Amino acid sequence: MKKKSKRINVSFDLDTYDHIMRLAAQKDVSMSDVVRLYTEEGLQGKLNSDNIDFISGIIREQVKNTMQPQIERLASLSAKAYMEAATASLLTAETIAKFVDDSQQEAFEEVYEKARKKALATVRKKEE
Repeated sequence: MKKKSKRINVSFDLDTYDHIMRLAAQKDVSMSDVVRLYTEEGLQGKLNSDNIDFISGIIREQVKNTMQPQIERLASLSAKAYMEAATASLLTAETIAKFVDDSQQEAFEEVYEKARKKALATVRKKEE
């Protein structure tokens, strides 16, 4: 027994119309059958190889848009943390330098510079 059906008129732009016509020819069915099939599958949420890339692109874009504010916030927090660490390092060095005898200042500056370079190398290594 055939299902009862109702007619609906739909208009498509020329590119979509041509695409439907090619699909109908490939499947050897009417254009109405193609539109009906894809409409039913779409309403049921079925995915196939023809539309998975399209839907994946939409999902990727939505995830990116959702994550972008958090990514920017984390980048900002990281920049602030680096700035605070650099400030703390310089304040510590300045404080220690005040207690180092003038005759030892050059040695202290060398040690500080070596420590700074080592810290920078460590940060770069973790980023890689």
